[in-house]
Amino acid sequence: MTGNHDWEPDARPEVEFTNHSSNEGGHWNMPDLYYKKSFKTGSGTSIDFMVIDSYQYMGKSAVVKQLGSRAQGKHKEWLDKELGRSSADWKVVLGHHPPYVWTRRRKSVAKSSHSGIQDLVKKHNVPLYGCAHFHHLGIMIGDGGMRTFLSGAGSTKGKKKTECLDNPRKYKNNLAYCDGLGFARVKFCDKSEAEISLYDKDGKRIHTEKSPNTNRMSMSDLEVGLPSEENISMSLPPSVPFVPYSVGDGNRKILCKGVELVEVDRVCARDHCTVQTDRNDDPCEEYCAISGLACLGGWMQTDEADECDLSVNIGCQQGKIHSVHNKICQCG
Repeated sequence: MTGNHDWEPDARPEVEFTNHSSNEGGHWNMPDLYYKKSFKTGSGTSIDFMVIDSYQYMGKSAVVKQLGSRAQGKHKEWLDKELGRSSADWKVVLGHHPPYVWTRRRKSVAKSSHSGIQDLVKKHNVPLYGCAHFHHLGIMIGDGGMRTFLSGAGSTKGKKKTECLDNPRKYKNNLAYCDGLGFARVKFCDKSEAEISLYDKDGKRIHTEKSPNTNRMSMSDLEVGLPSEENISMSLPPSVPFVPYSVGDGNRKILCKGVELVEVDRVCARDHCTVQTDRNDDPCEEYCAISGLACLGGWMQTDEADECDLSVNIGCQQGKIHSVHNKICQCG
């Protein structure tokens, strides 16, 4: 599936390579930017995987430039239709960006700003959502009882050992959180239950959770009603350190000094003037100038962290940096 870095500048060559002569053995198999894959286990349990292009689903400007303004709506219609007509025992959505997230600073599971994806999966009783984007491993409970497993630790740097949060259940709706290299596996045991396992870089299992099929649970067991990342962050008193939050939708306005900043991925400061930006080609000076603002600083973040942790100071003039980590600019 595609993520934010695949759209720098265009993810479509990845689809085209599927049928390219250089794809020896056909090991690369990406039929489209979003698609459905159906499977049946040996015991007869059926699973439909809906693989989405979350950047397109959120209407991000990088996608709009390549596919036009109608692409987002078409993608949403496709997912709604496919989930609605699926008769599989398990309906699973896979997308790069997480619909729910837990962070060490926030210490609570919250909705990400993901263009209504939470309402849609709840509408169709989707029991399981797989995602990545942040470079750690995690398992959370979202609205409707849906389990979200996050497996983005395949490119984590700097950690020799995978370390998991002690007693993660003391934080509501959080089942697991692990830092360091690793991956996740899901086993569909039968029509009623799956098993989510997290592994470290050496293939050692470090956490396992049972995942019920929410289609087979009563609604009284499913209601959660989680707040959004933004609502939690912006409701914190000034005396409490600000907790960064994802912007999500491409059409949401982020105002700094009353002026809209463009292509914001994550808000890093209470005044909305320090942000992770999707414009990795531009120096922060040029990025801020688009909105008529001055640049006060520029950094690369630490890994693909969820907390806007500053790493390398790149200043305001340094241009495109070939890195998997996002750029942070401070405007003013």
